[in-house]
Amino acid sequence: MVKDRHVVQVLDNMIEDIIDSFRHASERDSSRKEGSFSFIPKGTRSNATTFIELREWLVNKSQWSGYARTAGASHFLDAGCGIGNVILTAKAAGLCRCWHGIEHLDSVYEQAVNLLRLNDRCETSACSRRDRIYVQPRNRETKVFQALKVFKGDIGTFTGYKNYDVIYYYRPFCCFDREAEFERRVEDQMKVGAILLAFYKQDYSTKRDSRFEKIPLESCPTAFIKVKD
Repeated sequence: MVKDRHVVQVLDNMIEDIIDSFRHASERDSSRKEGSFSFIPKGTRSNATTFIELREWLVNKSQWSGYARTAGASHFLDAGCGIGNVILTAKAAGLCRCWHGIEHLDSVYEQAVNLLRLNDRCETSACSRRDRIYVQPRNRETKVFQALKVFKGDIGTFTGYKNYDVIYYYRPFCCFDREAEFERRVEDQMKVGAILLAFYKQDYSTKRDSRFEKIPLESCPTAFIKVKD
């Protein structure tokens, strides 16, 4: 736990400075879609606390021990990822092994790509070529990383939610109807055993949905695991 508190503090100091330099870019972005929020990220400290708490829950809960043993190879998705800071926070907190994000704002998407490249260079400088964790994109057009990926796309029409083990979002739409439609889309597509971390959730029908069970996380009261289709 002392190590986890240190991780939270380091992340808080490092990533918040990065966020400040990117915060206003999406407000000037002409591609901003009607009804979606401009980039206002959730604080690094609260995210790191949630990710560490979920990681410990997966390890400690005996009824999910089978999932916990495979959690090291699991996939994390930030739906509406902004500059990608949440992706890096999940990685640093030790939650999952692959971290992906989707963002539709042009300038913010490019910033996310640049942030992941910056992280890639930092990781490379800290380890040998043989031990390197990441690989450079296959080509400049796809901007694909082996462990870290950011996609240019619309979370409202995305069809790949079923491929992820942990799905995170922080209310990406300001319009209630669009937000509720997005939330139901995610919940319908999620696979059994997948976990939803839904911050500032608007459609609370999930609490009454028999397909889901609530995960008792102090830092995220709207955390659920899908137990059946």
